[in-house]
Amino acid sequence: MTNIDELRDYYDNDDTSADLERAERVPADAPAASDRMTTFAVRLPVPVLERVRELAVANQVTTSALLRQWIDAGIRAAESSERAGDTSAIDAYTLHLIIDALASRDMAGRAALGALLAGRDASVTDRDDCTA
Repeated sequence: MTNIDELRDYYDNDDTSADLERAERVPADAPAASDRMTTFAVRLPVPVLERVRELAVANQVTTSALLRQWIDAGIRAAESSERAGDTSAIDAYTLHLIIDALASRDMAGRAALGALLAGRDASVTDRDDCTA
C-alpha cells in the first residue's frame, strides 16, 4: 500500500470533524510561520569535528543538531552579555576546554571548567595542547 492509498483510506473512513473543530482559522494570505533551514559551510579542524561527532553520538543527536544547539546557545549568551554590557568573547582554547569538560564524565574536568569560567586558576597553564 502506498502513502496515497493510506491517506485516501484514512480520509474515506475516519471522522475528522473533531480535528476541524479544533483547527485555527488562518487567512489564506497570511505569511507561513517558518523555521526554514539553509546550509552554511564552516571549516573546522579535523580533530574538532571528530570530537563534535563523538559528542553528538553520545547525546543521541545528529552532528548538525548539536552544532545548531551550540550556536543557538552562543547567540543567547552573546545577546545576554550585550544586554549586560559585557562584550568579551572566548578564544578557541577556552572553547576546546569547554567542549572537553562538557564531554568528560570526570568531575575534575568539570570542576576545572567551573573554575575557568569563574576566573580562577583552573590548573591549566599549557595552551600548546590546543589544536585550533
